[in-house]
Amino acid sequence: MTKTDQNRALAWRLKILRQAREMPRNVAQTCRHFGISRRTFYKWSARYKSHGEAGLCDRPRTPHRSPRATPRAVISKVLYLRERYRFGPGRIASYLQRFHQLTVAISTVHRILIRYGMNRLPANQKRRPIGRPWQRYEKSQPGHRVQIDVKFLERIAGTPTEIAVRLRRDVREKVGLPITVGVARTKFLAKVASGVAKPDGLLVVQQRLFVAEHVVDRALQRGHATHRDDQPLARQLLHQLAKALALVHAQQVGAGHAHVLEEQLAGVHRVLADLVQQPTAAIPRGT
Repeated sequence: MTKTDQNRALAWRLKILRQAREMPRNVAQTCRHFGISRRTFYKWSARYKSHGEAGLCDRPRTPHRSPRATPRAVISKVLYLRERYRFGPGRIASYLQRFHQLTVAISTVHRILIRYGMNRLPANQKRRPIGRPWQRYEKSQPGHRVQIDVKFLERIAGTPTEIAVRLRRDVREKVGLPITVGVARTKFLAKVASGVAKPDGLLVVQQRLFVAEHVVDRALQRGHATHRDDQPLARQLLHQLAKALALVHAQQVGAGHAHVLEEQLAGVHRVLADLVQQPTAAIPRGT
């Protein structure tokens, strides 16, 4: 009800009470004239005597108790996910179900956001697409490369090698396509191992020699990064590779063998620095 409607209803009820005071012994006639019951008339009269004109306004129709209402803790989580991560109603409901074991309907999340004025993000927080959202690629044979999205997965039983073997077997039996799987400590090394094992294989990275042989070859792309125009990129790859090797060796070399780690990293620096300083004529463009 708008403010205008409330003022109109208040004036109409005051008019009924004034006419009833002018005819004190004929309340029934007044009620028939205005089309209301005597019970309603006496209710408004009692409210007017107790609270004045404020008592003639409509009271809130919401219940005093709502046992099935959404708890305040859940509302706080919904508002936090909306404000901190800018999730939508569907994603918020999925997040609560997965990580907090709370089942909340998407429509309930949407009503909560509307109630607190957070159903629409500010203009400066809306996602703006940059460039093309996807890029088409073509391969010579079907199934040579499959593009997938990374999703949340439950913990899978077994060692990494057992999981990889079972995954290759299930895909071959159910889909009939060969797949390549790389098993390593990091996502990047696993991708490199998968590329080395193509078109159909399983490679488990267990030795540090794999990093020196394959990661360096992939980073420099067989000489592409040593071109004069790409020297800044090669220098950046040099530092990134040194940090990656330091991390890998730190997990397998003890504190008492720090000099071995320093010698190996110095050798990597020398080799890659020589590659960066090679004459450009020795490396044709586009090879």
